[in-house]
Amino acid sequence: RRLESLTLALGSSAAEAMVRMRMLPPRLNPLLALSCRGSLVSALHGAEPPMQARAARALAALLELLVDQKKDKVADKVGKNLCTLLTPPPAAHTPSADAGATGATVGAAAAAAAAEAALQAAAHEAAARTAASGARLALTCCCSTFGDRLFDALPAIWHALHAPLTATPREAHALRSSLQLSRTMAHALTAAPASRLLSLLPHMLEAVTAVE
Repeated sequence: RRLESLTLALGSSAAEAMVRMRMLPPRLNPLLALSCRGSLVSALHGAEPPMQARAARALAALLELLVDQKKDKVADKVGKNLCTLLTPPPAAHTPSADAGATGATVGAAAAAAAAEAALQAAAHEAAARTAASGARLALTCCCSTFGDRLFDALPAIWHALHAPLTATPREAHALRSSLQLSRTMAHALTAAPASRLLSLLPHMLEAVTAVE
């Protein structure tokens, strides 16, 4: 936990320093990795809400700097990754303790394998929840940081909202991701992007009705 807290503080500080100086290093990947890691680690146990908010604001401000310095494709890729992390794909089915059993007795090896698979699945699910929480904070901060130009500056976010709703046929996980993204960002949008999101409401109602 201490290492994770230090990683969070370092990532946030590095991003904030770059933003304050209005400068970007020649190689962006290490800085982006550190900043994104800081934002996502902030959701782990022990991170205080102010530190979580700081990490998310730092990442959003760094994305704004990237866009302002014509690195918009890089920023948009990060925005796309945040949308993906918000709603991870469903976990693979974990075999139960009696999977592959013959008769009523489960072999010791099969039971141990099933237990190990269950532990791995639980760890994967916990990591996915952590990433989703960090992504949620960062996306909310992007709403206030970019304001009315949000969807123009980070078109991947608009695509993640719009494309699954208008696709034919609709894909279940992509549709779920779109609705979750709408729910996450709706309260934080300024007027212009909120109006664009509102234009998707008929598609949302149609999708929900079709599922029911």
